[in-house]
Amino acid sequence: MVIDPLRYSDLVGAIYDCALDPAHWAETLGRLCAVVDAATGIFSHVSRGPRSIPLVATGMSDDDLRGITDYDADVFALWGGPAAFTRPIDRPWVASRLASPEFFAANRYVREWAAPRDLVDCAAVVVSRSPELMGVIAMGRHRRFGLMDDRSIAALEMLTPHLQRAARITGLLDANGDALRNFEAVIGAILAPAFIVRQDLSIVFKNAAADALAARGDVLRAVHGRITAREPGLERALRRLLARISADETAVSGYELGLPVRTAAGQVCTLNLLPLAGGRARVAGEAVAAIFVSANALDHVPALDLLGPLFALTAAEQRVFELIVAGRKPREVAAQLGVALSTVRTHLLRIFEKTGVNRQAALIRLAHALAAPTAPARG
Repeated sequence: MVIDPLRYSDLVGAIYDCALDPAHWAETLGRLCAVVDAATGIFSHVSRGPRSIPLVATGMSDDDLRGITDYDADVFALWGGPAAFTRPIDRPWVASRLASPEFFAANRYVREWAAPRDLVDCAAVVVSRSPELMGVIAMGRHRRFGLMDDRSIAALEMLTPHLQRAARITGLLDANGDALRNFEAVIGAILAPAFIVRQDLSIVFKNAAADALAARGDVLRAVHGRITAREPGLERALRRLLARISADETAVSGYELGLPVRTAAGQVCTLNLLPLAGGRARVAGEAVAAIFVSANALDHVPALDLLGPLFALTAAEQRVFELIVAGRKPREVAAQLGVALSTVRTHLLRIFEKTGVNRQAALIRLAHALAAPTAPARG
């Protein structure tokens, strides 16, 4: 691990605290900067204009903060201009690796704002993005530490999905939550369906939108006070995730906490899980997570990439799973992989056991239930 495990655990917890109370972003931003040896950090909303609206900053004076917005167009150019709204956001962007040395040195922001402050590089994590607006956390590297190195970039990449999940959930919670007294009141006031659950999927609390969702039954249902799913494999996936979150929330990939699913009508939504370890939300009843249902899908993580970790599939089982879902028969899978038919059948039996289904047709239905639209290629 590129970050000390205890430090990583504490930081992930702090990130999810920000999902419940945005006032924590200032302190958490400072801790993020420390992890990657950054001297400055800023969390901004950036429009195509381009225009930035700073939300939180660290390592910057008031004059710095006022002055940096004069360079919005130049900073936007470092990230590729309009291309920034289509570039994959599953990894941090690093200015020195995106822009040529000549372009970087000639950039007005670099020459007039960054260089006088001895900042030589910048990394950005896009935590949210719509067609016209991005939420960006940017961190400036001081000359004494040099350009962003592989270790720092790898550390940010590990934290990126957690930051994106926290930002997504903050959006789902809505600004109304700031004035409410406790977590259940916040959940009850938002428009997105939300459940607070124990490890066994029993429901501690659900809001009115979740009641309506459960009544429709096209994604999740509530039966005798417990969440069930239209597809048994989806319910099994949720149980596995909750067990892992309960054991160690930091051992779960941030991307696994956003599970894309298809409704009975074929629409795509995302189940966003917010770990509640350590009494984060101060809710009773041994709750381990809140599940928020958003009406859109993750735009950068292929759903099949999530299935291996969700069901603890081996690499060989994952490959067999993907080929079966693609419509191959076991004999065709064996021929394509260059293994014996008996080997494929053994893998299938293990996949059935792990996913909780017992037929190929059910396996394909499960994959379609968890499938998101085709994601942009990583690069």
